[in-house]
Amino acid sequence: MRRKSTFVSLLTVVAMVGLGALPLAPAGAATSGDGLFVAVATVSPSSPDVNASVTLSLDVTYTGSACPSICYVYAGLGSATDFAGAVDATAPANLNVDVVTPSTAGTYDVVVSLHDSQGSTIETVSAGVADVRGPVGYSVHVTTSVATTYQLSPVTVTARVYQDMSDGTHVADMFEGSAVLQFRKTGGGWVTLADDPSASTSAVFHVRAAVSGQYRVVDQSRSVASPAVRITVIAMTTTVRVGRTDVSPEPRVAGLSATATATLAVRYTNGHWLGALPGTPFTLQFKAAGSSTWTVAKRATVARNGRASVAVVISRTGSWRIAVGRTAGAADAVIALPVRPTRIAVTWPEYIYGYQAFRVTADVVANNGHYWAGRVKLVLQYRSSTLKAWQSLDAGYSTRTASASMISPFGKTGYYRVWAPTLKLSSSASYSPA
Repeated sequence: MRRKSTFVSLLTVVAMVGLGALPLAPAGAATSGDGLFVAVATVSPSSPDVNASVTLSLDVTYTGSACPSICYVYAGLGSATDFAGAVDATAPANLNVDVVTPSTAGTYDVVVSLHDSQGSTIETVSAGVADVRGPVGYSVHVTTSVATTYQLSPVTVTARVYQDMSDGTHVADMFEGSAVLQFRKTGGGWVTLADDPSASTSAVFHVRAAVSGQYRVVDQSRSVASPAVRITVIAMTTTVRVGRTDVSPEPRVAGLSATATATLAVRYTNGHWLGALPGTPFTLQFKAAGSSTWTVAKRATVARNGRASVAVVISRTGSWRIAVGRTAGAADAVIALPVRPTRIAVTWPEYIYGYQAFRVTADVVANNGHYWAGRVKLVLQYRSSTLKAWQSLDAGYSTRTASASMISPFGKTGYYRVWAPTLKLSSSASYSPA
């Protein structure tokens, strides 16, 4: 199918001879014959590619005598080789002919020729020139997310490859093989940082700029490198600022974990303070109550969100602080509450039935959420709604690994409870037998 374009460029030439007149033609046009042939050509599209189909629209007039009846018009780029149509020698004509552009980019004459019925050329004129566009090479274009950045901050380098055309335009293309990211610091040579063997229309690299320098991307198979792009890096100093350490939640029962966090900042050579980079090492230090010695409890690194955060088990009352090297922030004093039994957890039946036995299980739970470590005697008791005295029905023992199991010999309306005499703890329920 032949391609059409809405962009039209008028390439006009008039080659005409009147009585006593000189031929009128564009400079450099080759004219032969009696000079009475006039051709006006329009080329569409105006800037065709090589080996592409274009349409030549021709307005032709011949006022000579060499063609008494029907004449034939040929046209083309560089030479008139394509038949455009037959014309009546006595009237102007409009003709359209589709031709294929040459395989080499360049500027070509639009040549139109007039032939008689015997095939002899009456006259040939040049209707100006047509610029045929074609590839002249490849180029890689690079953009960076920033031109100036802080040391080791993330930078995105994006590269795209283009086919360079003879008219100065660029057509998006694909990498042929690997796209290679290279870096060169001032006074140094190019060093490969990364390569993307699966790059297609673009290659995207994520780096952390350590020092100022230039970056470029190379299309390895074509050996085509992009122009160098410079990134200026603002260096960090060794000065660190550590915020107050916060341990939460607190107070904590001994044996439970808490989270210690602190905000870190680093000073840069331009005087600005920015959050510490992910991966920056820090220590969590502890000092027991009544002591003057700090000890390292844990080592960690700054998270991706820029915060120093670490989980720790609270075992003793004391102070906690986060430090980077020898720089420490203000400490947070944390009270470690003693572990003690706080409640009895009982599994009661959903229903009881009149004078039928039923079973309950019970455990002693400490304030740290775990079962109490000691062995505790638990007693299942009952009292009616009219009496205040509790009647013991059964007993069992609860430990950290085993529940107490007790049986009531009957199911009556009234109140039931599991009682720990040594702890003065109980858990109760009321029933009306079904």
